[in-house]
Amino acid sequence: MKKDIELVVKKNVEFNDNNSAQFIYSDLYQPLSWPDEYPCFIQIHSEWPVQDVPLHWHHGPELIYSRNQEIRFIVDTEKTVIHPGECILISSGAIHNVEPKKEIRNQDVMSLTFKGTYIEKLYPKLRQTKICFMSPDSTDEDRKELIDNCEKLYSILEQDSKDYFALNEVLFHILGLIFNCFVCKERNETQSSKYNHDKMSLVLQYVEEHYQEELTVQSIATEFGYSREYFSRLFKRYADVSFKQYINEFRLMKASNELYTTDKRIADIAYDNGFADEKSFYASFKKKYNMTPLEYRKNKYQEISDQ
Repeated sequence: MKKDIELVVKKNVEFNDNNSAQFIYSDLYQPLSWPDEYPCFIQIHSEWPVQDVPLHWHHGPELIYSRNQEIRFIVDTEKTVIHPGECILISSGAIHNVEPKKEIRNQDVMSLTFKGTYIEKLYPKLRQTKICFMSPDSTDEDRKELIDNCEKLYSILEQDSKDYFALNEVLFHILGLIFNCFVCKERNETQSSKYNHDKMSLVLQYVEEHYQEELTVQSIATEFGYSREYFSRLFKRYADVSFKQYINEFRLMKASNELYTTDKRIADIAYDNGFADEKSFYASFKKKYNMTPLEYRKNKYQEISDQ
């Protein structure tokens, strides 16, 4: 008999089949640990301080549902916002970021990231298909049904004893709704836009693998065959921030995770995540989180002890 999946609703965690809860912060092209029994990877987000998730992409489609939080997104250069009680559907391979509203302390957000290789067997045109919540082929009843099923999923996850047959039933129902009601169209990209999209995906993967090293606009532009000026404009169009700001935010995200999940010295965390020195790390961290790294670590430990 399979062991129960550990579902920790208070934190941003990975759910797998060996009763472990591993903290994750979005790997840029997320090679997630997929449970064999389920078609998707489930996360419940209630971490504090609220974290932005910088540009990334997944091989499979994603659904993000917010119970109490306004969240801004950039999805393949298009800006959108969801409000409490709403969800967003993100297509396979779409480059996107996530910017939750920071004023909410007890955020309650669920994301379902479906396994691309699995879904492709059921829907071979997955990578050419665009999905969206406001698809012209969907109705208000379809959208209400999708939201209602998100709430059903929440109710199952919040039970002390999980009904995994019911969990799978809801997940597959959601999956059926997405591809029966919320397909907008096949992607019709120009050769140039597809080239830049694919290159940007590789840029994000490169950052994931090299963020601990010195990275500059010029070095990235040269690596991928762009001029410095063109790459700067292209990256700003996708991310709505400069590359310099993006890499700083990405390093802070990685560092904050280590503050929470390791007992490493703060100086070591700074250097290991690509900051030139401890002073610059402290200044960047204080500016983003309005607290020092040490205060952040203490707050996180207190948060765990209060649960």
